[in-house]
Amino acid sequence: MMVSELFLQLWDQGVILKGIWETVYMTLLSTAVAYVLGLPLGVLLCVTDEDGIHPIRWLNKILGFVVNIFRSIPFIILLVAMLPVAKLI
Repeated sequence: MMVSELFLQLWDQGVILKGIWETVYMTLLSTAVAYVLGLPLGVLLCVTDEDGIHPIRWLNKILGFVVNIFRSIPFIILLVAMLPVAKLI
């Protein structure tokens, strides 16, 4: 079976459109969550910095620690996903 025939079959069954919709939905939802959580957190980190408008050292340290933990999650996922490749090499 050719790739184009498989694509047409999946298109006729609605699988392709469903996949596109799910991708758009996940992207919009994750973008909304990032704005709702990330923007206030970023502003709060900037305001509570040593050179910020209202420095609060302990709050800035805690928020910075939490942000750094969440920033490292994609790398950890990549690291785990690449374990089989590392074992193969």
